Amino acid sequence: MQWVSFDRRSEQRCGKRLSWVLIAAVLTGVCPAEQAAVKNGSEAMDQWLQQARALKAKEGSGPVVVSIPPGRWVLDRPVLITPADSGTEKRPVIFKVEDPERTSFSSAKFLPEMKPDASGKWVCELPKGFHVDQLFVDGKRAEPARFPRNGFFVMQGVQQKVDKVGTNKRYPEKATQTVALDPQTLKQLAGVNLDQARMVVLHKWDCTLRSKLHFDRGQSSITTSGEGMKSWNPWKKGTRFFFQNVEGERLQAGQWMLQGRTLSYAPREGEMPGKTEVVAPQLEKLLVIQGEKDNPVSHVQFDGFRWMHSRLNLPNGMPPNQAAAKVDAAIMVDHAKQLVFRNGGISQMGRHAIWFRENCQSCRIEHCLIEDLGGGGVRIGEMHTRSQSPTSEVVVDNCIIRRGGRLLPCAVGVWIGQSSHNRVTHNEINDFYYTGVSVGWTWGYGKSHTHHNKILNNHIHHLGHGLLSDMGAVYTLGVSPGTEVSGNVVHDIESYSYGGWGLYTDEGSTGIRMENNLVYRTKCGGFHQHYGKKNVIRNNIFADAKLYQVQATRPEKHLSFEFSRNIIAFDRGTLYRGPFLKIQNKMNHNLIWFPRKATLLAKASKMFGGTSLEAWRKSGRGTKSVIGDPQFRNAEEGDYFPQNEELLKQIGFVRFDFTKAGVYGDPSWIAKAAEGLAR
Repeated sequence: MQWVSFDRRSEQRCGKRLSWVLIAAVLTGVCPAEQAAVKNGSEAMDQWLQQARALKAKEGSGPVVVSIPPGRWVLDRPVLITPADSGTEKRPVIFKVEDPERTSFSSAKFLPEMKPDASGKWVCELPKGFHVDQLFVDGKRAEPARFPRNGFFVMQGVQQKVDKVGTNKRYPEKATQTVALDPQTLKQLAGVNLDQARMVVLHKWDCTLRSKLHFDRGQSSITTSGEGMKSWNPWKKGTRFFFQNVEGERLQAGQWMLQGRTLSYAPREGEMPGKTEVVAPQLEKLLVIQGEKDNPVSHVQFDGFRWMHSRLNLPNGMPPNQAAAKVDAAIMVDHAKQLVFRNGGISQMGRHAIWFRENCQSCRIEHCLIEDLGGGGVRIGEMHTRSQSPTSEVVVDNCIIRRGGRLLPCAVGVWIGQSSHNRVTHNEINDFYYTGVSVGWTWGYGKSHTHHNKILNNHIHHLGHGLLSDMGAVYTLGVSPGTEVSGNVVHDIESYSYGGWGLYTDEGSTGIRMENNLVYRTKCGGFHQHYGKKNVIRNNIFADAKLYQVQATRPEKHLSFEFSRNIIAFDRGTLYRGPFLKIQNKMNHNLIWFPRKATLLAKASKMFGGTSLEAWRKSGRGTKSVIGDPQFRNAEEGDYFPQNEELLKQIGFVRFDFTKAGVYGDPSWIAKAAEGLAR
């Protein structure tokens, strides 16, 4: 093994390029002794990359290890890794942080001196070239000023004028939308200035951001322009929206506003000017790993790196795209193999965290804390199919992925598109406004590179928060033979209207096996299939959904799914929702428990796909299913371990250990995963 450690003497040998820099001139009002010392991370990384290349050129065996000293390393440009930085299978290049708790790589800059005004807000003037799209105060995300403070405005109607058709036949390239407002909204908008405001529109599973707004009080409308609406998810009467950065609205604690070059911030309790760190990300990307099609970056490891503060630039808003699929990540990886990210973190992002995009093979991210994200967490693959070298065999293991979608609420925890043989295992995924894990990206039965993916033993919970619709803790699309969703614990999935599901096989999902999952406290059902083929839903526990327990939507001529050896327990809502008697399915050997048994068995009951139990069994379904109490050990505390041996034996249910779901290892890591939201 060859090891190089950059301590203070190493810095002196490298000259001024690695000298410590105190930024008292930037963070005014704080004495030097109180300031965080920062280092030029871009120049330091250049030095470390050069050192690694020099060590590789020497004869030796074992890994080449570059030791990264503690510090707050500030990047003025993205770190670039190319094939010249590659290691080999026997001599991988490892960049290892000595003290991860005291080391970070960030693009954030400190704001100029902020002074209190008469109202108590802190105010500063930004110099030219200083970007503030997101703001962090003492390590916490500050929220853009929101109007209304709570709730939403509601569209009374929408008219669209096409300005440019463009080449996309599915929707116009440019269009103008005029949104009709109700009298109450007009009253609330009196006295506010929308000239520099951003409009945030929430429509089903999508979110549209618009910055060019014209408020016409006389016509009771707001006019905005951008991409044309998509016919399958347009704005319409009843669509919710709100504004950010509205001049004239009083800031709430922890909120900020930018008017021209003047930035205002309302401090939280305990924050004091001159003793509070206020920073803004400056770079969109922090790390770019760029290989070549026939010469990938290979055998490079990042151990203990904390990447922080990427920027999402929104001057003209953002068109809708499901899962925010077209937005780049802070860490972009293309044409790479055998990369490892471990024992680190990615946080306080304006966009997605990391994307293994084009032609990435056998890469891993493990034991990393990925949180406080403007977009999503980990992305694997692409939106379109590639005939050669699609991304595959990426592992996401033992990571905490949480608090995402803060700027793009349609983003997801882990996204897999046109990619196969990936493993998403033992992760903690929570606190997103949309889906937890998304697998697919071909709608229907067309060509797909998504197959043999494993979503195993994850703890996925507290998603949706009632903001968007049509979501699932695990969401699949397209033909996906060999894909398995097993051993996961899913709970607290809350959509705005329809579609707060646990396991969701959407359009064309085919050949997927879902078993040994515990799913409880969803809004619209533990399982839903829109349409698909030969999926197997077996040996799961579905409990305590609000409206329906199991849903299915579209009848087709083939076998849609097998649903067997499952436990379904509920005390409200409907058992089966949808045209089950028209859908070709195999539903049998299930254990059903509803405390008000007489209601379930009543001839007038519509519990069974719109019909009664008697009619259900006459159709050949459920003839060997059982109605009875599974005797959960402590369902109120989330312990759904079934104890009724006799009934379990009758349906062939095999008990599984759902305590294995989620992260593993050091007790402090497990405790870290349990922080925040209720379990």
